[in-house]
Amino acid sequence: MFNFVVDVDGTAGEQAGVRWYELRQSGDGQPWTIHQEGTYTAPDNRHAWNASMIMDVQGNIGLGYSGMSSVNSADPSVRVGSYYTGRYANDPLGTMTVAEGTIIASDANIPGTRYGDYSKIDIDPDGGKKFWFVNEVMSGGRKNVAGVFQIAPNTTNDVGVVSIDTPVDATLTNNEVVTVTVFNFGEDPASGFNVTYQVDGGATITEAFVGTLASQTSAQHTFVNTANLSIEGQTYAITSCTDYGIDEDNGNDCVTSNVKHIAPNDIGVTEITSPVSGEGLGSETVTVTIENFGTVDQSGFNINYIINGGTPVVETVGATVTAGNTLSYSFSTPANLSSVGDYSFTSATLLAGDADASNNIASKTVTHVACSTETNGDNFAISDSGIPTQSVITVTNDIIISDVNVTLNLFHVNDSDLEIKLVAPGGGTEVMLSNRNGGSGDNYTNTTFDDDASTPIASGTAPFNGSFIPDGDLNVLNGLSSVGDWTLIITDKNNNSQGGALLDWTMQLCANTSLSIDDYLVNNDDFNIIYKGGNQFLVKLNTNSINERLDLTVKNVLGQTVLWQTLENETGQGYEYKLNMSYAASGIYFVRVGNNRAGNVKRIIVE
Repeated sequence: MFNFVVDVDGTAGEQAGVRWYELRQSGDGQPWTIHQEGTYTAPDNRHAWNASMIMDVQGNIGLGYSGMSSVNSADPSVRVGSYYTGRYANDPLGTMTVAEGTIIASDANIPGTRYGDYSKIDIDPDGGKKFWFVNEVMSGGRKNVAGVFQIAPNTTNDVGVVSIDTPVDATLTNNEVVTVTVFNFGEDPASGFNVTYQVDGGATITEAFVGTLASQTSAQHTFVNTANLSIEGQTYAITSCTDYGIDEDNGNDCVTSNVKHIAPNDIGVTEITSPVSGEGLGSETVTVTIENFGTVDQSGFNINYIINGGTPVVETVGATVTAGNTLSYSFSTPANLSSVGDYSFTSATLLAGDADASNNIASKTVTHVACSTETNGDNFAISDSGIPTQSVITVTNDIIISDVNVTLNLFHVNDSDLEIKLVAPGGGTEVMLSNRNGGSGDNYTNTTFDDDASTPIASGTAPFNGSFIPDGDLNVLNGLSSVGDWTLIITDKNNNSQGGALLDWTMQLCANTSLSIDDYLVNNDDFNIIYKGGNQFLVKLNTNSINERLDLTVKNVLGQTVLWQTLENETGQGYEYKLNMSYAASGIYFVRVGNNRAGNVKRIIVE
């Protein structure tokens, strides 16, 4: 079990509560999982923090903590004291049901900021029911206090099953021995009681416990009647209880354990670890993780991978995958991912006689992204008077963005003076690349802002060099069109006459797939716009290879659509449209011809 303090107040007022977890494992060496979790809030909305928790012999949980009034408390006079709560083993999960108890109320607040040097909880070894909580308080001065509290009742006659020891997950039979551990929670010796078990709620097997069980001791009972657990792959729920006529607490009588019949022959691919998505992919090694779910070591079996439902690549695994373990296997036959786009991978084991085909196969999508690079190499002075410096890169290549990286070179004394932003076309989306980072250090030299970098720019040291995670999130640009004016804005927020210069900057724009499923649309040199005078333009796309309906759109520099028109290849030789822009305000416009997958863009100027 563990806990930590959290703010349970959704406002700026702040109120401390205890976030707590109980972890369990099905057996030694098995993975830990969260059995239950919850958040404890003290009565009267008081602060609860500096907590410590432990479980008693009956599975009840005790939680000791520090408490005091918060801004949300009706009574603001409660100072830093020591308190406790808890829950019974059979209570609804995730709750602390025991009413708050006071170990000692405080008469003052802890001076200074240091607090809780000696906070700890333990269970009393004598009986395993009492909780001892050591904490720091203010009571006539700064003191440590040891408090004791108990949740479990004191009983005279009380026994219960605390664990099912066998069987465990394995290749099981129709004749499995069931062994359980019984504990005497009571104060008197116990004898003359029965022990039972059921499998999946079936018939109850009842046997007498032999001997006398002393107080606060345990003993195993092995049933003479065995269990049939012979179905491969099935998980059996085994419940075992004590049956004691004078038992005073029946809440701790029973336990349930889930036991799986593991097939001897059962393997599968659990993960395709490579290749991974990125740019510049080509001949790529395919590597997978194979797991042996069975109880028999496996080798000499076949395995495959398939791309986009095509012909399987089948190879034989010569290495041994031992029972219960994994093996990383790399195919000798590489995958050809040279074309931009998505690749759907599956990989499966092909073991003859595999008991469970449902865990044989893993899948993964790998994307070969297409990237283009756009640069503005003009040298711009950075104003030292707080006036933003703006530099623009105009993009005409039409892709839907999946990734943006920005690299810049600039000279400036005291990088912490600078606020650097990237603004997408239209001005509606902006990303803070660096907000006054670097302290008194100087310059950004080949500094790349990349969401996939390992170091935040805020944690870097000037002069900045290499790749950094920006202060903002470049991923907000994903899904936008690349077309238009991209603006880098640099502002000196400290008017100290130190100034500097933007030397150059570059954008890398990537797309998951080239939007030119009809490659012709994007790359055709026969797409032209001819100026006819008087703000009249002739838009032409010469082609005899495509005949589908296309869209013509005209957008201004703000990304607003000012015209939309459908085009037909009426002659079979291409598309034409007479574009009248005499009504439009003077400025720059972008004309796109294409479909919803791809297009070609050119810039025009209206005088």
